[in-house]
Amino acid sequence: MIEEKELPRKLIIWSKEIEEDYFDESIRQIKDFNKIFTKNKIKNLTIDDYALGRNDENLSYWVEYSTKLVASLGGYGSKHRLFFKKKENIYKYPKKYKNERECFKDIKNNLIKLYRLVEEDKPEDFEKIDLPNNQAIKIVYLLNSDSFLPILTKSHIRKICVELGIKHEDLNPLQQNGEILNYLRRIPALKDYHTIKLGHFFYQPISGLNLRGKDLPIEEPLSPKVYEPVEPEEKPKNPKKRPEKKEGKGTSGWSTNPRFAKKAIVDADYQCEYDNSHLTFTSNTTEKNFVEAHHLIPMSAQDNFEFELDTPDNIIALCPNCHSKFHYAKEKEKINLMKFFLEKRIERLKERKIETSLDKLKKAYESSGEK
Repeated sequence: MIEEKELPRKLIIWSKEIEEDYFDESIRQIKDFNKIFTKNKIKNLTIDDYALGRNDENLSYWVEYSTKLVASLGGYGSKHRLFFKKKENIYKYPKKYKNERECFKDIKNNLIKLYRLVEEDKPEDFEKIDLPNNQAIKIVYLLNSDSFLPILTKSHIRKICVELGIKHEDLNPLQQNGEILNYLRRIPALKDYHTIKLGHFFYQPISGLNLRGKDLPIEEPLSPKVYEPVEPEEKPKNPKKRPEKKEGKGTSGWSTNPRFAKKAIVDADYQCEYDNSHLTFTSNTTEKNFVEAHHLIPMSAQDNFEFELDTPDNIIALCPNCHSKFHYAKEKEKINLMKFFLEKRIERLKERKIETSLDKLKKAYESSGEK
């Protein structure tokens, strides 16, 4: 657990290393959002005022990009439930809706409820709001940055609660978020810190929480490929050279194509490739058995390979239990999984000019922190 007395010291050290302009710009983005997206604006919102892909001044664009310094959602259009795909000139939305108008009507009604929740200060009603979790928490934060932290992901919020010893089991994610801030505000040295600084601190190595690193599954960026409406994409005909590494991309620094993961899942016919008797539940998005995508050779090992690891040949479909085994099981069980899939995929990997072995695979997982 994090020692309360260590928090102020660590936060002060980190704050001195960060340019104040960074925080000033974040605060400006919050103020600008509130000027534009008033309660009245939401009541009169049109589909073009909302859908990502229609213009760069609408609500989804602001939540996704124009307030990115405040907190990052990720970059997948489907995280907003409804988005416009310019190349195909069509709206994309979950299959449970008949058309984009029905989807937008539902989103708008829930946005109005969300604004009312903030206005009436009723975080206990958060689970009554049917909007994507990260999007909803970010909008609440933008509307009331004095009462919450710019921490959006459920697992991150829970981890902080656990590390600080905050009772959270009976609280929804927004309430948990608020309780973290209440905890910090009770520490005299942190009382006057802006919530931007407090929230961003937890993502820094000095915090000791490792929210972006080894404690979380290295395949975290793959989750949208499973949960959201993404179309599969065929792999390139020829192996591709290793791309340029981009800082801040996912948990490993390497960008991934969600369509490749979807291709791997479709090819597996939505079954666990370790044991196709491992049935889970019917996904609301795909209406198929729920499985997750996993890079056999972790993306964090890309530095050690000349050719790109993000290819369907290196992505396997797993039930959540088998997926978790790759990350959290004892070494013997992990090695058994590695042997099984390496035997199945070795030839396909060679075709993509990805040369590996069991020893090399084991080292890749060890270097990612998953020993």
